[in-house]
Amino acid sequence: TGCATTTTAAMTYVGTGRGDYHVTTTYTFVGNGQGNLAMVSRMRMQWLRILGGILALAAVAAIVAFAATPRDTSTTSLQKASFDMTAGPVSEFGECTFWG
Repeated sequence: TGCATTTTAAMTYVGTGRGDYHVTTTYTFVGNGQGNLAMVSRMRMQWLRILGGILALAAVAAIVAFAATPRDTSTTSLQKASFDMTAGPVSEFGECTFWG
């Protein structure tokens, strides 16, 4: 009769839609601290929130410092007018002479 070989088979990935079995993973809760797996959430980027808070505080501090800085104020002072009495008579009507 023919040659018959007996081998042990191993479960092998053969591609989607080509195999006869489907892998199913199930987890069973066994009590706090009794198992070897745990649900752990990904660590979020906390440093990004902290950096954003620091930048916001720095912006507020800069605005407050700018608002509190004294400004240069320009003032106009009145000076006493001086007349040159040696320039001669000024006509009364229709003539303005400006010296400058």
